[in-house]
Amino acid sequence: IVRPLRTVTLEAGKIAKGDLKIHLDSTDRQDEVGELVRSFVQMTKSLQNIASVATQISTGNLAVKLTPQSNSDVLGNALTLMVKNLQDLISDIRSAVEVLSTSIEEISISSIQLATNATETAAAVNETTSTMEEVRQASELATQKTRSVADNAQKVNAIAEGCKKAVTEMEDEMSKIHL
Repeated sequence: IVRPLRTVTLEAGKIAKGDLKIHLDSTDRQDEVGELVRSFVQMTKSLQNIASVATQISTGNLAVKLTPQSNSDVLGNALTLMVKNLQDLISDIRSAVEVLSTSIEEISISSIQLATNATETAAAVNETTSTMEEVRQASELATQKTRSVADNAQKVNAIAEGCKKAVTEMEDEMSKIHL
């Protein structure tokens, strides 16, 4: 009983420090210790999967797929929502860039018209004003989306801190069992 619990306790200590490169062998034991080891192996694999997804997200891969293990999988659901929100943000930014590109093109055309035809100056100024409003609106949209991403990142960080605390508490409880 002591050796499997000691191994789980040592590996839990590594996880508490953020090290997910641990090695636990599943056991054929049918008692509570075997159940604990199997649960710990499953939890470790889940954390490793989440870390892998987070790493892929950090490299810009938003096509990554993460399937939360349940409706109560707080970290998995938070990461899934974060990826969706980031995808939405990227889509909105692309739309804003298209608007900006169109606006820049319109400004360029307006500038050429102003230089070549003085009678069209009033119309070009109105078009530029409209374009600037679009740029302002696109900038406001990008600012809102950036705030949303920052808020989501803070939420994910809070969830991660909660998970870290839970693992630390589990480690403390396992240490008590070990004693």
